[in-house]
Amino acid sequence: MSLYVSDSDMSLGNVLNSVAAAEADYVKSQTVFSQFYSSYGWYGTLTDFDTNQAFKVQLASAATMTFTGMPNTFPKDQNINTGWNWMACPFSSNTDLGVNMPTGITFAENDLMKSQTDFTTFYASFGWYGTLTLFEPGKGYKIQVATGGTGTFQEPSSSGRRALAAKQANKRVLSSIARHAAVPAAPAPLAVVSSPLAVAAMVFAVAAVVATATKIRRAAASVP
Repeated sequence: MSLYVSDSDMSLGNVLNSVAAAEADYVKSQTVFSQFYSSYGWYGTLTDFDTNQAFKVQLASAATMTFTGMPNTFPKDQNINTGWNWMACPFSSNTDLGVNMPTGITFAENDLMKSQTDFTTFYASFGWYGTLTLFEPGKGYKIQVATGGTGTFQEPSSSGRRALAAKQANKRVLSSIARHAAVPAAPAPLAVVSSPLAVAAMVFAVAAVVATATKIRRAAASVP
């Protein structure tokens, strides 16, 4: 999971205030972690969330979280170290990954980025290619680069928005063709939360300068 909104109090207790945490639930960043004790609260070397990195969350029971804060402003600097990094989605809506990666980083052949379910690889002759095509608010990412540095996320470009709109339109057309070509089947049961993430799914609603994070689902399964 990741956050694209911030508040003056980013402590675990404040951000997760609406979640009924249970004994031994935990949150971890790339380097530190914190565990929940019913008699004390969150305790560990991870004390605060931020909007620069991804976090892994394990809860005993699924939960819905609401957190209100100020959305990111752009340009936004992002430090990326050589090797693996846990990176947040800085954007408040689905954003085309290929044209909105942080500038200032020289990506190299076979640099890799992945979510919990998809991945994309950088090819010098082509760019980013793979099943991971979008930055999605609330999701966290792992990125491996040959050469690190300080990158900068820019305001999502109009070309990126057009590319995303074209991709979504193409998917709708292909979906329509598939539906008309396929033999009708019995309808599948509806899911309460439709999300590919097993650990956390977050949908943010942004109004003016205030953004509210809603609907985080965390499964009881252990984080990989």
